[in-house]
Amino acid sequence: MKLGYIFLLLCIALPIHAGKESKTGIQSFTLKEKLKKGNPFDRITPKRVNGYWKNVFEDTRAIGRNIITLDTMRLATVTMPFYLIGRRADNRLHSQFYNVDVHANKNQPPKFLCEIALNDNYISLPFFAIGLTGFIHHDPYSRRRAQLFTNGLLWCLAIKILLKEIKVEGNLRPWHENFDKHQRSHGGNPSGHMTTTTYLAVFWGLEKGRSWGVPLGIFTAFALSMNVSCNHHYLSQGIAGMGLGSIIGLATHKAFRNLTMPTDMHLGFATDKRGNLGVRFAYDF
Repeated sequence: MKLGYIFLLLCIALPIHAGKESKTGIQSFTLKEKLKKGNPFDRITPKRVNGYWKNVFEDTRAIGRNIITLDTMRLATVTMPFYLIGRRADNRLHSQFYNVDVHANKNQPPKFLCEIALNDNYISLPFFAIGLTGFIHHDPYSRRRAQLFTNGLLWCLAIKILLKEIKVEGNLRPWHENFDKHQRSHGGNPSGHMTTTTYLAVFWGLEKGRSWGVPLGIFTAFALSMNVSCNHHYLSQGIAGMGLGSIIGLATHKAFRNLTMPTDMHLGFATDKRGNLGVRFAYDF
């Protein structure tokens, strides 16, 4: 029980802490002047469509460059001990929700709670809405941020798929009454639901602050509890998904921050109208 409280606090604390940066960070900058505001549908032209697909490739590279940085390595370092603790607790915790003698689940939460946390039809709704925002929103700042977010989701899915193909013991899914009672299947590590849910919480917690980070962090903790109690994933697999989602969420946030911050700065000496020598500092967006 104490272990569960620790992970609940971890899920909630990361977006809350991350949200502190947004007050003095990227929101004080604007995109290039060539991006003008307009109505949602009035600028959907072939040029805008082509620009959207061009941004896909540029944003993908930008996120990739930020995945392996000092900050993301710190996140991985913090996640590792929790993952190892989870590995030691997996079997004991799983025995609370599965009876090996009769091959049946036990102590299951209400079915509708599992549906809310684990049903792909529900989880995909916010990602679809944000992805659509990245194409039709009238504000170029919000539109580009949604585009970066969508590209980060593709990174989540791609890395998750690759890791799930590794045939090791830690990749085996937990026992479940609806599956083979003699053999477990691979593909459980990391949890895909926890990867995308944590990515959602971390990115928007960094971008929007506590108003988004707190509720999304609580939902992340809820999703972790449902994954474990419904025998979809072991605790360690959920933690691995949280670590992966946090890393890509941070990398995507940094990619967007780099896009909206000044790209060219100049510092040097110059003279004023009277011929007096001074220092000039300028930057271009």
